[in-house]
Amino acid sequence: MTVHAPYNFVPLSAKVVRVPWADRISHDVPFCDGISGWLDVDLVARTPLCVGGVHENQRVQPFSTPDGKSAIPGTSVKGMLRNVLEIATFGKFQFVDWDRPYAVRDLTGGGRAIYGIHMSDGKKMEGGKTAFFPKTRPGWLRVNGEGEWEIQPCRVCRIEQEELLTFLAAGAGGEEARRSLEQCFTSGRQDDGRLPRKYEAWLKAGTPLEVEFTPEESATAHASPGKAPKGLNKYLLFNQASKLGKGTHAGQLVLTGQGSPNKRLVGKGNHGFAPSGKHREFIFYEYEESKRPRPIPVSRELRDGFEIIHSNTQGERHQGLDQPNPEWEYLRPWLKEKAKGKRVPVFYLFREGTSELRCFGLTQMFRLAYDHTVGDTIAHASIDHHPDPGKKCTGAETPVDFAEAIFGYVRSHKSGGAGLAGRASVGLFRLVDGGDLVPEQAGVLGSPKPTYYPCYMDQEPVRDGLEHRVRVNRGIKYQTLMQPEAEPRGWKRYPVGLETRVSSPGEAAVTTTWQGLGAGSRFRGRIRFHNLRPMELGAILWCLDFGKRPEQQVEHLHSLGYARPFGYGAVSLAVTASEVRSLAGGEPWSLQNLVQEFVNHMEDELEESGGWMESPQLFQLRAMADPAKAAGHNLQYMTLGDLPAQNEFSGAKRTGELLPPYVDLPVEIKSDRERFPRRWTAEQQWLERAAEGKTREKERLRAKEEARREALGVRGRLREDLRDILASPVGEQVEWLLARAREALPREEPDARVWKSELATAFAQAVQEIELRLDSEADPIELPDEPDFSGLGPKPKNRRSKPFKRWRKKKEAIEKRHAELKVRLASTAREAMENQARWQALLDWIRDVGNTG
Repeated sequence: MTVHAPYNFVPLSAKVVRVPWADRISHDVPFCDGISGWLDVDLVARTPLCVGGVHENQRVQPFSTPDGKSAIPGTSVKGMLRNVLEIATFGKFQFVDWDRPYAVRDLTGGGRAIYGIHMSDGKKMEGGKTAFFPKTRPGWLRVNGEGEWEIQPCRVCRIEQEELLTFLAAGAGGEEARRSLEQCFTSGRQDDGRLPRKYEAWLKAGTPLEVEFTPEESATAHASPGKAPKGLNKYLLFNQASKLGKGTHAGQLVLTGQGSPNKRLVGKGNHGFAPSGKHREFIFYEYEESKRPRPIPVSRELRDGFEIIHSNTQGERHQGLDQPNPEWEYLRPWLKEKAKGKRVPVFYLFREGTSELRCFGLTQMFRLAYDHTVGDTIAHASIDHHPDPGKKCTGAETPVDFAEAIFGYVRSHKSGGAGLAGRASVGLFRLVDGGDLVPEQAGVLGSPKPTYYPCYMDQEPVRDGLEHRVRVNRGIKYQTLMQPEAEPRGWKRYPVGLETRVSSPGEAAVTTTWQGLGAGSRFRGRIRFHNLRPMELGAILWCLDFGKRPEQQVEHLHSLGYARPFGYGAVSLAVTASEVRSLAGGEPWSLQNLVQEFVNHMEDELEESGGWMESPQLFQLRAMADPAKAAGHNLQYMTLGDLPAQNEFSGAKRTGELLPPYVDLPVEIKSDRERFPRRWTAEQQWLERAAEGKTREKERLRAKEEARREALGVRGRLREDLRDILASPVGEQVEWLLARAREALPREEPDARVWKSELATAFAQAVQEIELRLDSEADPIELPDEPDFSGLGPKPKNRRSKPFKRWRKKKEAIEKRHAELKVRLASTAREAMENQARWQALLDWIRDVGNTG
């Protein structure tokens, strides 16, 4: 199968076209070629149109004015035009949450390279067996005395769910409690199989989470090989818990979500070679006190990332912290319920080969945080796309593109908080014809899933017949947020057609109902502009009809409003009247000439990389706006079923499929990789941009300093050098200033003797100050004797007692501080000797200059 979707992508450009006149934009001072006026535009719905107004109970009604008449808000039309303008003018890809963390839990063949290798490892055993064991480690998430999160490592055993059911049935809850928990174990991903439901079923029976058991290390079991013969020698290696309720160790039962039903409990699995689903839980227990590791601190970044990953929102970073998913919502209060015997069990992962915490989660195979964000991949294409490049590289300037120059922008406070009011505005579009309501439709209008990498990440496909795939030799290798060189597919667009598609309602909680206005509805609105340059107004005109010329018969459409995945919202725009005034006087511009000014400007900007009209961005943008091309595409969503055969999303990843481009590029149009052959990683771009910014800043400061010193004259410069030497800390700066002062000494000037004598008093003061410094820094620095342990009291005799361990810990701390002090004082002594030499050289020079005066 080939991946299909109702959307596709316009490639992200490696070049961002800047507006050279951005620093001269003004609402008060006109450009010499500035123009003002208005455009009357007709908007015609070619398919049913629903621009949302009232949103209640997952039902969307078309927008209307207070008097009940249908209309389209100007902001909706402006947003639609701005998106096309950003793509067509090679603008910045910036309206994304750049730093939002994403995570992956991919158990398919296509996800092994980005998930499986990070979560588990294997080793050869006797008899040709391969034993797999988890890389994740268990621990208790808690809040320390300073209010910060930390993880206390512990140990873990696994226990069969059948044993838990037997244990529960023998307790106060009896057979009823057993049936309640068994229903959780056999429900899979349904509500009964979620973590909160399993804990509630256990605790409702009056059975505490604390249990006694006996750990058995290095147990092995078949790794559920199914029908694959090569999997018969694959085993899991883990610690097994036995003798539940009467063992040698005490621990806490840890339950996790039921990812797949326990088929053994319903008679469809066995302990041999048939897949059995999930059939084990965990018991956490403590290390011996002498072997207990130190707590692992959790940084604020990891903490926020964990809460966002375990949230129900797909929105901005700050929204995830208050919308936890059911699992985290249930366990989060346990952070404050330590007195009740509750602790939050987590599994954590170190960075490869280090003891640095990488991420943590609520299950052993938890959602693994990607190494990079979407913003990192966008910056790989060009860091000019970053809305705040100064955040990562000092001295970087934020470029202004066409969309920002025309419609305005607001910078973050980290970029200086600058802003620019727009010079073009879009008014309300009122209904002038049609407007009949069409029957209601229902469907799932979900949020984008940028982590579904076969669609959202740029891949290097290998043509396999007529299908697009990634390389499958030696494993499926997708580009994902794990790789620093990965790039996004680009601007997401919904291709337009002239027919709507049937929607498939899902569960009530995620289904939206909408009602639209019928095809043929006509709206009219006005676009006003002030002090635009000809190519800027030409850009707006080009975006209205995608640069259609009078002799062309092809009509290009926009996509607007709700239900665009189902073919709603295909609209056409056309100028019906206009007024264009030149602010400097002269002949008025024709609309066609304005468009040509814009086209010429863009061709000049992209001449070196193959031109503007012959770019893949323009080709894909116009293709997706051409309704005639929609007929040959499958624009339906893929199915998401409970069974593997019904889930087209995971099935595509198993075979290396990917979403093909909307249309294949003609031979004469080069891809961006050919147009911009020099490719950097995002990190290399940050470093290069930072170096350029620092160099420019140094050059600017150096030029400013030279101009200031030149204005002081020779005498002023020497006086300033002397003052800087005496005021500055001793170091390399002293030698540099000393050399500058010697070079500035005008020994050949006739009045040198006169103005040198004017500095005699200053030289005398300098001599006195330097001699004082020499005396103070010449004092010997005494190193301390052996550390004093008198405050520790007598040394306990029993080496295994707690008082002895506390005494030894304090003694080691005193010895460590003593060693650090010796190193620091030795370093201070060396610096004092070096400073003496510097001050002595400066003193000799000042005396020499004073004597010549």
